[in-house]
Amino acid sequence: MNKNTKKNVILLVSSTLLSIILIYILFFFYIYLNLDRFINQRFNSINSLEFHKKYSQILHHIRDTSSHKKYFQNLKNGELNNLFTILSDYSSDKNNVLFQGDSWAEQFLVNEGDYKLTIEHIKKISAKNNIGFINAGISSYSPTLMKLQFDVLEKDFNIKPDIVVIYIDQTDIGDENCRYKHNRIFQEKKLIAIKEESFSGRPFDYTMKYKESEILLENNLKILKAFHMTNYKIFYGLKKMKVKNANKINRILNYGWKNRTLPKCYWPEIARYLFQSNEEELNYFRNSINFYLDSIEKKSYVQKIIVVTFPHLNHFQHLVNNNENIYKHNVSDIIDDLLADRIKTDHLNFSNLIIEKNIKINKENFKKDDPASHLEPNFYSTFFIKEITKRILKYIDK
Repeated sequence: MNKNTKKNVILLVSSTLLSIILIYILFFFYIYLNLDRFINQRFNSINSLEFHKKYSQILHHIRDTSSHKKYFQNLKNGELNNLFTILSDYSSDKNNVLFQGDSWAEQFLVNEGDYKLTIEHIKKISAKNNIGFINAGISSYSPTLMKLQFDVLEKDFNIKPDIVVIYIDQTDIGDENCRYKHNRIFQEKKLIAIKEESFSGRPFDYTMKYKESEILLENNLKILKAFHMTNYKIFYGLKKMKVKNANKINRILNYGWKNRTLPKCYWPEIARYLFQSNEEELNYFRNSINFYLDSIEKKSYVQKIIVVTFPHLNHFQHLVNNNENIYKHNVSDIIDDLLADRIKTDHLNFSNLIIEKNIKINKENFKKDDPASHLEPNFYSTFFIKEITKRILKYIDK
């Protein structure tokens, strides 16, 4: 190597190292200056962090800290955690109700605007009819996760309801097949958990939030917090890239080059199952519901199970301009078929209720520009929830 070449190599290496150091310093100062923003988005205590980690290892995910604050910041007289919320105390001398489901059930707890009517209504009928009421709704929970959650509530918190209200959403077909089917963990042929996400960048991947919370909670000096946070963010990015590439290689080996893309289970993929689920996917969804219902119907303390379903906006042809957007599958029909021979379980089928009672459904009853078709707060509180509580009271009065 001549002198000029050697000089050029040294210059290149030096400039590269200098650039890396400069980028690191700039990134460090960005983290340092924005540390307060990170603190507001992370767990605020070791106990809440450990609670979340413990149950996410079983249940894939539980409520995150941001929704926890949003839902409960003004809610009084309730025991608050990331797994369930007590709205009216459970006791042996009460008719105890457990409400499970996804974000449709979780939004039950929003204590702002017209959503407040829901909490006020529940507290009123609970006091009048001697009802203990717990809401365990968590975003994207589908039957398999609800079954595991029920087991946790029974074993760890001694929650044994007389009536179980289960909201099964249209998106549960996609959640079951895309998010949870390949993440099941078995022990001696028994399902014990759904593997949590890690270094994936997918929805409900809390790997970074866990570690960053530890850094923020365990270090006192701001400069040390920023230093460890900077290093971890770099590590996370590299690790995520490694995991993603490894998963892609495994997918190519198992499913071929054409199927190399990793499913991220964002909304378009979840919604796809409502347009074009095949029989294998539908059967897996049916089996997950039966698995869940079989397990809780065996509980001697459970007197009644109420399965609730509601159509999405794209089930109503007269409300959707483009016919190509009409959903082919309706979870309500699947539930009707599965419950035909079950004595302990009833179906509150809003699809049928809307038709039979000629209740007029407008586009305005759904949240504007919400692909998941959540209901507008006032309609949710004054119609949806009240129909559910009517059904609860019907069985309590028997």
